[in-house]
Amino acid sequence: MVATMSAGEISPELRKALKKSDAAPMIVNEILIRRRNSVLLEAETFWSKTARGVRRKPRPEELLDDVYVATILKNLEAYGYTLGSDAIDRLRTCSVEGAQGYFEAFVQAIRRLKGADKKFEPMYPNFPRQVMEASDAELYLNAILHYFGDWIGLRIMPEYEKEDRAPLFEQTELTVLGAADWNDVHALFGNIMQSKTSISQADKDDLAWYAAEFRGNVSLPDEIPNKEVLAFVVKLFGLEALEGRLKTATDILRVSVALSDGDVSLAEKTKFRSFKRGERRFLLRQLDQLRSPVSDMARHRAMWVRLGERLHPGEFQKKFPNAAAAFDVIRSGKRIETDRSKVEEALAKDDVLTALTLLVAKPGELARRLDHMLRICERTGAPNGPIVQAFQNVAEQVSVPVLLQLMSYLEHRDESDMRVIFPKGNVAKVKALEGKLPRVDEWASGELWEICRNALVTLFAQSSPLEEGCQVYIDPALENYVVPFSQRSASKALRTIVRGSRLPLAMGKVLRFFIWWRDMDKGASDWDKMVDVDLSVVFFDSEWGYKDHVSYTSLRSAGVYHSGDITSAPRGASEFIDLDLKQVRKAGYRYALPSVLSYTRQPFIEMPECFFGWMEREQVQSGEIFEPKTVRQKLDLTAETKICIPCVFDLEKMELTWADIALHSERCFNNNVESNMPSLALMGKAMTELHKPSLGELFALHAKAKHALFVGADEEPDVIFSVDQGITPFDLDEIVGKWL
Repeated sequence: MVATMSAGEISPELRKALKKSDAAPMIVNEILIRRRNSVLLEAETFWSKTARGVRRKPRPEELLDDVYVATILKNLEAYGYTLGSDAIDRLRTCSVEGAQGYFEAFVQAIRRLKGADKKFEPMYPNFPRQVMEASDAELYLNAILHYFGDWIGLRIMPEYEKEDRAPLFEQTELTVLGAADWNDVHALFGNIMQSKTSISQADKDDLAWYAAEFRGNVSLPDEIPNKEVLAFVVKLFGLEALEGRLKTATDILRVSVALSDGDVSLAEKTKFRSFKRGERRFLLRQLDQLRSPVSDMARHRAMWVRLGERLHPGEFQKKFPNAAAAFDVIRSGKRIETDRSKVEEALAKDDVLTALTLLVAKPGELARRLDHMLRICERTGAPNGPIVQAFQNVAEQVSVPVLLQLMSYLEHRDESDMRVIFPKGNVAKVKALEGKLPRVDEWASGELWEICRNALVTLFAQSSPLEEGCQVYIDPALENYVVPFSQRSASKALRTIVRGSRLPLAMGKVLRFFIWWRDMDKGASDWDKMVDVDLSVVFFDSEWGYKDHVSYTSLRSAGVYHSGDITSAPRGASEFIDLDLKQVRKAGYRYALPSVLSYTRQPFIEMPECFFGWMEREQVQSGEIFEPKTVRQKLDLTAETKICIPCVFDLEKMELTWADIALHSERCFNNNVESNMPSLALMGKAMTELHKPSLGELFALHAKAKHALFVGADEEPDVIFSVDQGITPFDLDEIVGKWL
C-alpha cells in the first residue's frame, strides 16, 4: 500500500475561512477537474444559508431526489463528464437550494475548460460538407473579399444560410469525476509546493489563487526542495516563510527575481523593482550570513550588479559587512576565479583528474559532466576508471531527477542521429542538433548506468511512498508517458501532459482541430487591434519528407478540409480543420503536424485569449461544428512566441506525441506554414524520436526498492499505477511531490 505523506490536515482556522467563502468552491472545481478529474463535494458546501449568512444542515425533505440527481448527470453528459458513485452519494446529501448556485458555477467551470463558453462561428457555417462541395472559384472569391474588407475597415463574410444539422450521434466515453473534499485540495497544493522540479505557469496561477484565498490559514510544507518553487512561494506567502531555507547566494537571487516578477530560472534578464527597506535588510542579512558567497554570485554576475543598484548594500555596510564586501568584489570588474572556472580550464586542457577532484564536491555537476569527460578519455586514451569510481562514491548525493535523466541518456545515447535539448526558461523552446556525439567506452557507459540505477533504488528505499512488500500493478502503457522533470514552460491544458509522452488515438473516423482567438483590447486604431491567427496542418511521410499541407493558402487536400481563413476577431473567431483518417492514410501520409501561427506577429502571450484543441468525430455533419462532448484536449496558447506546435500525430501507429513547443518564425514577410516548413519538419522529427525516462520505469524502481510484488490488474493489487485508475500520468502534482 502507499504510505500516507499528506501535506497536513486542514486547520480549524482554514475550515472556518472556507465556510465563509462562496467563491472558493466555484474556482477550485476548475482546478480539481483539470488536475484530478474530481469535483469538490463536501456536505457543508451544499448547506443552505440563513438570513444571517450562517450555513445550516438541510432537513430530509429538502435533499435532492433522484430526478434532480439525474438532471445534473444529464447536463454533465453534454460536456463529456459524469459523476462517480462516491460523488453521487455525496450529492444526495445536498439540498435543492444549496445545490442550485453551486452547480451552475460547476458547469461554468467545465464550459471554460472545454472552450464551450465561446461562440464558434467559422467562415463556412455548414462545414465540412460546404467546403467539400464548393468550387475553387467560390472559395477564392470569398477569401479575397474578406481580406479586402479588413483592409478598408469593413467586416465582409460570405453570407450562407446555416442548415439544420442532425443531432450528435457520437457514442463518446464519458470522463468520470470523483468526489474531493478540502483536505484533498490542501494536499494538492502541498504537493505542488514540494515539487522536486520546476513548475508551470498554470501551477503558479493556481498557487496564487490558493495563497490569496487562504494566506495566513495554512502552514507551508517543512521542505520546499526546488529553489525556483521556493522563490515563488515566498513571493506569495511573504519573506517570513524564508527563515532557514536560503542556503546559497543563488537562492537569494531567485527570491529577489521572484519579488520583481522575473524569471526565477534566471534564464532571462530581470528588471528589479525598488524594494522596501525591510525587504532590503532581509535579503542583505541572508547574504551576510553566507560563507564566501562571491564564488556563487559570480555565476550570475551581471544580474547581481543590477540587484545591488536596488539593494544599496553600502547603506548597511556596518550592519552587514560581509554582504557589502561581496558586492564590492562583484562590482569591481576583476576576474573572479571559481570552482566552475577551474573545472572549465581543466577540461579545456583535457585534464580530467583535476576536473574530477573539483567536481566530487558537487555531485550534481559531476553527473552533468560525465559524458564530456568520457569523450576526453576516448579521444586522449586516458583511463576512464577514475571517472566511474568518483561517480560511484557520490551517486547517492545526486538528485533523483538528475539520476533518472542520466540513466536514460546513457541507455539511448547512440540510438538517434539527433539530439534534442530543452533550454532553460519560461518559453517552450526546443533545439534539435543533428549528428551523433563521438562514441564513448561501452564499459564505462554501462557501469555508470548501473550506478545510477542502484543509487535510485537506494534513495527510493528511504523515501518511497510504497510500503515494504506491497503488491503493485504497473500498466505497460505507462512506458509511453514521460516523467515530468521540468514543467516551467508547459501550457495550461484541459489535461496536462508531459512533452514527449505518446497517447493512443481513438479509432474514430475524423480528427477535428480547432482554434479560437480574440483581437487586442487596446490599440491606436482598429488596424492595431487586429489579430490574425492561422490554423494549419502539414503532412509528412515516414522519412519526414514533405507530402502536403492545408492552410489559408490551400483549404483542401486528400480527406482534409479547412473551415476558412478569418483574419480578425473583434468578438472572437474560430477556424477548424477536419482530417479523415482513412483517406489521409490512403494518401500515404504518415505524420500530421498541426500548427498555430500568429500572422499579424503578436506573441500569443499578448493576446487576450487564444487556444487550440481537437475533437474526435464519427459523423462530421451531426451535431454542431464545435461539440464540447467530443473535445479531447484544449491547450491555452500563452507563449512569448508566434508559432506553436501542440502535438504530432502518427497516423500509422494511431498515436499522438505531445509537443507543446514554441518556435520563433523564420525571417520573412509572411509568418505562415509555408515559410516555416523546415523548422516544422525538424521539430516534428525531434519530438517523435525523443527519449526520456518513462513513468513505468520510475514506478518500477520504487517497487524494486520496496521489494514489492508485481501482480496483474485483476489480482487486487494494493497500489495501481495506470493510465486511467490509481496513480495516473495526469496526477502531476502527486508525481512531482511524492515520487521524484
